[in-house]
Amino acid sequence: MATGRRSSHITSWRGPCTVTNRLSTTAYSMTEDSTDRRFERTVLNMLPYRATSAVSPDVYDPFYSDPFTLDEIVAVRDDPDSPFYIARTTAINASFISVHYYGCTTRDLRRAVFRPCWHHPGSNEISLAAAALPNQIPYTGRLDLDALRELLVARNLGFTQAAKLRRKSQRAIVENALDLFIFDK
Repeated sequence: MATGRRSSHITSWRGPCTVTNRLSTTAYSMTEDSTDRRFERTVLNMLPYRATSAVSPDVYDPFYSDPFTLDEIVAVRDDPDSPFYIARTTAINASFISVHYYGCTTRDLRRAVFRPCWHHPGSNEISLAAAALPNQIPYTGRLDLDALRELLVARNLGFTQAAKLRRKSQRAIVENALDLFIFDK
């Protein structure tokens, strides 16, 4: 804002990053050292990292720092080594986020239809349906904000009208698709 230019016209840099794969003669795949986020960049958009003795400033990471909103679709894990679920935020507190889990019955993200999960109180049997059957309640969970770095797989996902993930959302989780929890039919 100080320059009077639009933010999309101002170059912003991320790093330091480690190059993980050479995609072509001018393109590389890399992982940011501080957040493990993956990027694909051309040589034009890369600079060598020159370490200094100065303390590096904290990097603003919108993935974790932007405030959550109600009804935001996220991909989360119960613990760092478990499969992940697709969920919709239902409540946001100062210390945790409540989510309503969604499930599918196939690992193929192009064909997967995600439906809200429901269960009878006191039962572990989960049903996937657009609306709850009589005496069913939402299958929900709580995410502590302190643990989000280990549990959050993706944010700002979206569904089509057919309850499938949008293409952009599919691309956001495709690297972890084998870890997606699949519900029995």
